[in-house]
Amino acid sequence: MNIINRLKSMLNVIRTKSKSRYAFWAIIPTVIIIFSVIIYPLLYAVNLSLRDVRLGADDRFIGLNNYISLLTNPHFQEAAVVTLVFVVVSVILVVGISFGIAYLIHQKLPGNNLLKFALLLPYALPGTLNAVMWQWMFDSSYGIINFVLKELGFITSYITFSSHPDYALPAIIVAYVWKFAPYSAFLFLAGLTTIPRDVYEASVIDGSVGWRQFRKITLPLLKPVFQLVLVVQTTFALLMHFGLVYVITGGGPGMATTTIPWFVYKDTFDFMRFGRGSAGAVILAIMMLGFIYLYLVVLKPKRRGAYY
Repeated sequence: MNIINRLKSMLNVIRTKSKSRYAFWAIIPTVIIIFSVIIYPLLYAVNLSLRDVRLGADDRFIGLNNYISLLTNPHFQEAAVVTLVFVVVSVILVVGISFGIAYLIHQKLPGNNLLKFALLLPYALPGTLNAVMWQWMFDSSYGIINFVLKELGFITSYITFSSHPDYALPAIIVAYVWKFAPYSAFLFLAGLTTIPRDVYEASVIDGSVGWRQFRKITLPLLKPVFQLVLVVQTTFALLMHFGLVYVITGGGPGMATTTIPWFVYKDTFDFMRFGRGSAGAVILAIMMLGFIYLYLVVLKPKRRGAYY
């Protein structure tokens, strides 16, 4: 019996080692991809941000000078303010509209399947095509938005949205919300479908109906989905508005729609300041991490204590 037990132990050890070796080789491709696509470019960008890399100039280490140059630059400060305004307004609108749409679909009203199909269209459109479409719609000569507003009596003459300092940024926000609200709507819809019907039925016995049921059951159980949507949409808002700015306004008029991504793009490729452009990208990444920290830690008191 002792020999049999020893043989079994040896086989178990061999199997464990074999599984460990298989697991090690199985994750190697993933590690290589993550390092190649995420870690190495990030380290390269940080290293570049600490150097004076310009076309026709010597590559030399200058420490935090690129960051200081950006943070003390009035144009960059204005771009940071525009970015914050765009992100806050866009995320609030996307979350509010997408949750309303998801809640409406969840009620299983007639035409829900058609509404789901219609929701797929904006997000399925390529970003450039979406930007060009909205550029046409905002056009001051033949744009449908000007036509509708004038027919309804809201304006007396056509507005040049893309070159008006008061309307250029709202135009970008409208185009952005139209494209990305459907994505969040499906996330909210998935969260709503996971709430058991038994919970709602039990709440009726307890006297919780209507708004009270919504406030006591729906919203608390959807908090993880809200956090996910906030993180995803903030990341999207910080980065994926670039095509809209590029096509519709070109960062203008003046600095009205110049966000940090647009400022970094112009600084890097128009003025060939590759080091300072990398510093701007790192600052944008830090802003993104700040928003994520706000959503995942500050807005969740139970998790906050684990970080101190």
